[in-house]
Amino acid sequence: MEIDQSFLNLAWYLAAGAGLLLFLVIALWIFRGFMTSGGALMLKGRNKRLGVVDQAAIDGRRRLVLIRRDGVEHLVMTGGPIDIVIETGIGANGPHPYKDIERAPSSPLDDERIRIAEAQTGRS
Repeated sequence: MEIDQSFLNLAWYLAAGAGLLLFLVIALWIFRGFMTSGGALMLKGRNKRLGVVDQAAIDGRRRLVLIRRDGVEHLVMTGGPIDIVIETGIGANGPHPYKDIERAPSSPLDDERIRIAEAQTGRS
């Protein structure tokens, strides 16, 4: 029983095509993994400088996003008419950027201005 040469050629072309298809599928799978992980698949040893620490939905459109860049965190609100930086420099090693701003008292009774006003009016 002799096999026709054209059948062998057809089998060879089908096997080569299946191999090429398998190679393309594997290459696309690796490329997709590389692109979705931000290149972390190929660059495992590299320190990441930028990342999203946490996020929370405010309503259907707006989100609060806590972003870390070089060890400093920034709170950003996105999704509205404009994106707003709410607070920056969270967790910085240096002095706190808002340390000179007067903090609100924890209760109205702790506010020295109210006690001064009470002393001037004679109320206790």
